[in-house]
Amino acid sequence: MKRTVALAILAALLLTLCACGKVRQAEEAIDAIGAVTAESGAQIEAAEAAVEALNDKQRDKLPNLTVLEEAQTEYETVLEEQAETEACVQEAENAIDAIGSVTLDSGDAIRAARAAYDAVPEEAREQVTNRETLSAAEQTFDALAIQATTDAINAIGDVTLDSGEAIRAARELYDGFSGAIQSQVANRDVLVRDEEQFSALRVQHVNDLITDIGEVTLSSEDRIREAEDAYNALSESEAAAVTNHRVLVEAREAFDTMEAAARLQVAIDDARSRLRVTRLEVKPLEAGAELHFSFVNESEQTIHYVYYGVTFYDAEGTVISLESTGAEICERVASGLFAHGGGAEETETLWGGDGREPVSVHLTALSIEYEDGSIYTFTDDQLAAVLEP
Repeated sequence: MKRTVALAILAALLLTLCACGKVRQAEEAIDAIGAVTAESGAQIEAAEAAVEALNDKQRDKLPNLTVLEEAQTEYETVLEEQAETEACVQEAENAIDAIGSVTLDSGDAIRAARAAYDAVPEEAREQVTNRETLSAAEQTFDALAIQATTDAINAIGDVTLDSGEAIRAARELYDGFSGAIQSQVANRDVLVRDEEQFSALRVQHVNDLITDIGEVTLSSEDRIREAEDAYNALSESEAAAVTNHRVLVEAREAFDTMEAAARLQVAIDDARSRLRVTRLEVKPLEAGAELHFSFVNESEQTIHYVYYGVTFYDAEGTVISLESTGAEICERVASGLFAHGGGAEETETLWGGDGREPVSVHLTALSIEYEDGSIYTFTDDQLAAVLEP
């Protein structure tokens, strides 16, 4: 009996020692993880296996279980960051490869590759296997840009009024590059000087064009328009430097006035070549008036109808009506076939109105219809012209 009890106690002690050994092994496996890196996977897996071999009571005795849990979380973060870094590295390498042969058109590709490379964490940039290719491409591009800009400025040559395109090309090329490249263009001051000379020539050219207008006549339109076009093509600062712009404005105003007068005279001559009103008169009657309207056909076309409208005025210059309808404009039609030199003398007694006596009559509307059906309507400016004094 005593021997049996002793064996039981011994077995219990052995089990306790064994359990303590497993806990100790798990604790040591966790401690072995150390600082978590991308290479910590094996240590974490060993610690996880040691902990997995414990029962719940044994796990409760494990003093550094939270260390394992933190290591697991940190390891996942490290792997994610590593994947992101590898993706950045690959993106940078692809962007650098995309540059290809370097030309003046490679600027965007090089800038994109530089941005992709700079996005790689600094400690991982050595992993970009073609980083030296990027540096070489940048140097080659800078050299090409500097030379091309220098050549474009030199190509301007002696500045004349025809230098605009060459100057603009050089300026666009220069402005398209970075300040670092611009600072290495040795003849950049020449570009500024040429631009200033070209601007001064443009201003002087406009001054000369305005001066060349001279006395304004109906033949001045081309010279005025040329000066206006040249002036409108100037920049704001150039336009402000034109000393005789007021002369151009006045020339335009004078020409427009002359041209309008000439157009009016043409219209008047056209009206007079068609019809001449030989008499337009109103004679007061008791409770009415007598209207006299006579005309002569001055054209070679035969007139079929003459449509005319007149307005009557009293002694105070107020419009009065002599129509029974009260209309202020008296509209009438003279019909017939009136050949060249022919016409009519129309007389009509009007008994309408409001009793005021008319002292004058004005022609307010006039149209003629020719035998072929075409109609010509006189403008207000032409009405006075067809009336005989």
